[in-house]
Amino acid sequence: MAKIIEAEHSVFSMWEPDEIEGWPLDDEGNLREIETAARWWIKWNILCVIWDMGQMAVEYAPTSDAGVADDCYKRPSQIYVGAVEREEANNG
Repeated sequence: MAKIIEAEHSVFSMWEPDEIEGWPLDDEGNLREIETAARWWIKWNILCVIWDMGQMAVEYAPTSDAGVADDCYKRPSQIYVGAVEREEANNG
């Protein structure tokens, strides 16, 4: 049986609250920390936050990211053959 070939693609996105318009403030007037949200998740590179129970989710685009999604798949960050990491890839 032939070995399985795996490609790992790494992408990077970041959300900086001080650069996001409409990011809520706490009682002291400081930018609210994500840990104070009732619920939050990231899906399709969008940060979704329910700040308080009973509210609708607010969506935030990243303030910086790896670029166009298709570019993220141009070259894998790691390649494995038979679960063994390859030093370099011969993928043109």
